[in-house]
Amino acid sequence: MAERFERHRQPWRQDEIQKLHLLAGKGMSLKAIAKALTRSEESIKDRAKADAALKRVGLGDRAHERFGTLSGGQRQRVLIARALVQDAPVLLLDEPLSGVDAPSAARIEGVLRELRDEGRALLVATHDVEQARRFDRVLCLHRRQVAFGAPAAVLSAAVLQETYGDELVVLEGGRSAVNVGHHDHAH
Repeated sequence: MAERFERHRQPWRQDEIQKLHLLAGKGMSLKAIAKALTRSEESIKDRAKADAALKRVGLGDRAHERFGTLSGGQRQRVLIARALVQDAPVLLLDEPLSGVDAPSAARIEGVLRELRDEGRALLVATHDVEQARRFDRVLCLHRRQVAFGAPAAVLSAAVLQETYGDELVVLEGGRSAVNVGHHDHAH
């Protein structure tokens, strides 16, 4: 019996991690994956944290559904819930609103505001200029730092043109812009 509990304290092996990814890929429900992760008495607390995180992102009622059956916005919210369970002081989010519907975007933005208000640092990569206008600070990059500061001061037509290059079409006297191509990440 002592050996069984000792096993629970050891780090996850790569084959165990791959098995969990396979289970998720086969459409296991979120609850079933959480149960598969159960390796110790501490897991009871982890499951409670997972349930609370799913509720926080508005998916508490979908915990038994398979990840593969969720919409794109719901999947994105599950990934944010996963980050909430980790309770990290800094969250790195790569285009968290990309491809999500308006209700999911509103829910995600609400959770991000709550996290900011709790004192967490959120680093969000986005190509959506209008979304960036709602952030506290913006960092524009194109092979180097182009600009950094409050959105009203930073997101000018000149800075956006330097950031996006020829892919950008500036509209309405410089207040709006349209990105006509995908920004190259290979730099």
